[in-house]
Amino acid sequence: MKNIVANVPNCVNEFLLKFVGTIFVLSSIFKWIGLRSFAYTVNDFCGLLMANVEAMADGENGGKRSSISFCVLVVLCVSMQLSCTGDRDYYRVDDLKELHISQNKDTIKGKLVLSTELSVSGIDIHDSILIVMGNSSLPNLFYLYNVNSCDLMFSFGEIGHSSNEFQKAPTVCFFEKEGEQLLMSISDVKSTKVIDFNESIKQKRGVFAKSRIHHEAVDDYFCLNNDTSIVRKGLSYVDPRDKIYFPPKITRYVANQAQDIVVYPKIIKSDNTGLLHFLYGAITRIKPDKAKLVEALCLMDIINIVDVKTGHVLGIKEAGTYNFEEVEQIRSASELQKQMILYNHAMYLSDSYIYLLQDRCSANDLDGDEVTKSPTLLVIDWDGNLKGQICLDKGIYSFTCDENHSFLYGYDVNGCIYQYDISRIFE
Repeated sequence: MKNIVANVPNCVNEFLLKFVGTIFVLSSIFKWIGLRSFAYTVNDFCGLLMANVEAMADGENGGKRSSISFCVLVVLCVSMQLSCTGDRDYYRVDDLKELHISQNKDTIKGKLVLSTELSVSGIDIHDSILIVMGNSSLPNLFYLYNVNSCDLMFSFGEIGHSSNEFQKAPTVCFFEKEGEQLLMSISDVKSTKVIDFNESIKQKRGVFAKSRIHHEAVDDYFCLNNDTSIVRKGLSYVDPRDKIYFPPKITRYVANQAQDIVVYPKIIKSDNTGLLHFLYGAITRIKPDKAKLVEALCLMDIINIVDVKTGHVLGIKEAGTYNFEEVEQIRSASELQKQMILYNHAMYLSDSYIYLLQDRCSANDLDGDEVTKSPTLLVIDWDGNLKGQICLDKGIYSFTCDENHSFLYGYDVNGCIYQYDISRIFE
């Protein structure tokens, strides 16, 4: 029996060398694509495997050491599995699609179409009417321009607490047809204000049709119909002095019944509360047909497409970008500024595509600016496939799209609105 054990390594020696060599090559690949913890565990696994086989060849004493090593080997196998899927404790989706984004992108030039001299908080377009949303320091919140002549048609909307006033400056509006009415919905703090858009154009003032009360006072609240809504609630806590935080969650309300869609089961462990707030910050929008919600994290290369009806979540990210486990290792503010990449800062959804504007640089690279001087526009279809990418030549803060004419309209921090021809993406 002892001889058989001793002869095992000789029988499989060549196979083992090839096997371990292959594993070490794979380990290098894992490091290169960002799975560092998995790569280190693979290295340990190979080292212990070879030591275990050598011990078997040493006879009785080696056999005892082999038994101990074998137990450790089993533990390492389990840890390999956990290191491969450990990020699922922090991020969990039903399907994950990885994109391969080229570093070489064309740059298109924008045409200045309007200098509003306003502090702009959002922008949208319907037909030939450009809706510019201002901040709370302005006398009105909505300014409607003819996109062809750039003439101001009228403005409306005031800050206040009455039924026809807003408690916060809007950042996005949502259009929907209801019979013969074209309705423009704007989410406020505790309700969604609904405006009869066509009647407002006729009367040159804001004509309020109705209001929908929210279940929660959150920014990202989307009313789907009279008894259904979907909400994205950000990082939360009971008492900030306790430093006990809860991860963001997406909740559907159907006939007043709450149904949570869990994308972030656990929050990362960090004493840097500022990091937590920034890390889980996101832009959230609803598809025009209200079938899907999109969440794009700002500091993580993560985009989640949530099916409103089924709760199915499709995650999209670029191959090789850092994950939550790696972010958890960052301790200092200087390292945070150096290593963390600013990804998504603006988003627009159409029935056909998801449009994302990304900085794709660190906070240090911005040199004090709010957004990069040449952001990248990504266009992704609803199956998570990359349709195209292109760079803009201005520091566009937020934008909207006119798909009928393949134009993108974006504004910078000075309230200047530029028009971009993005037709080449769809050629």
